[in-house]
Amino acid sequence: MLRALSIANDIYLALDKQGYRVHIAPATDDLRRVHVNEQELVLKDRKYGRYHSASIWGPDRPTVFYIDTVPIGLALTEMTERVTMRYLNGDYHREDSKLIRSAKPWQLTHSWTTEQDMPCGRFRLIAYSPKNGVDWSVSWQETAQEPLGATIPKIVESLRAAKDKLQRLMTAEDEAAAKRKKSGRRSGSATNGERMPAKQLKLSLIVGNS
Repeated sequence: MLRALSIANDIYLALDKQGYRVHIAPATDDLRRVHVNEQELVLKDRKYGRYHSASIWGPDRPTVFYIDTVPIGLALTEMTERVTMRYLNGDYHREDSKLIRSAKPWQLTHSWTTEQDMPCGRFRLIAYSPKNGVDWSVSWQETAQEPLGATIPKIVESLRAAKDKLQRLMTAEDEAAAKRKKSGRRSGSATNGERMPAKQLKLSLIVGNS
């Protein structure tokens, strides 16, 4: 947790130095938070939690900053890796842990193994468009050789460079939304125009029931 806070703080300060204030989006801004995949290597299934059905907590509203009028969402997550866990003495332990490696064969007689997605200590930063209808995201994830903090200057520069593309995507979505709304009004008007007058409808019901 402390390392996550430290990384997030460094990223936010770097953006603040460029004049971009990072904040939690107010509910009135109507911005969304994207789904964040926490797996370091994306797999077809998830095995998180004791019964493989648990979910990872995420905030209700997105963390965002603006470049002029363009909002960009940010999400930082600790990645998970698929590891073998062994059940021993009422709890699960990593198969490669010192506790399991030092256990006597007879101590493992009534134990078993399973696979779990466990936090790996490495982090991923996802930047995305929080505007509904705009599909854009980019991510950076650290490795044992290159920590995320070392790439912050490149991250900030990449986000600044993405502004024009995001603006075009937002404009295109606004125009598409306006067309959908206009088409919906036309469809509604056509439906209303085809409605049978009340007297004719009543007569049809009487004839149909006779």
